[in-house]
Amino acid sequence: MDKTILYIEDNLDNAVIVKGILAYEGYTVHIAQDGVEGLALADELQPDVIITDFHLPCINGPEVVKALRANESFKKTPIVMLTADIYNQSASLAAGIDSYLNKPIRRNKLVVAIHELIADDNQTSNNL
Repeated sequence: MDKTILYIEDNLDNAVIVKGILAYEGYTVHIAQDGVEGLALADELQPDVIITDFHLPCINGPEVVKALRANESFKKTPIVMLTADIYNQSASLAAGIDSYLNKPIRRNKLVVAIHELIADDNQTSNNL
């Protein structure tokens, strides 16, 4: 599959769970533990998909998304908000996410969302 995912998550348990699920599906997953590290890794890796938590140290999830969307390199990169904070979906959407998933992490929902985002991204690329 050879697709790279960046997961920005300060909770190590969640990071390990998501990385395991997505690695099993054939993705290469990199973890950043705060928003600043996430932005730096995104620039370095140019991932196919970015997943971020809402509440992060240094820079929160919506601010990370806004910073990414302001960068030409990430205008079309699929971004998923994966969070336990069910009350901030509108703020996440306003920031520019493509998908919103709630914690606790549900394996099937996560896998389907990532597969769909990558398929949509590939289809868009093929239609250019």
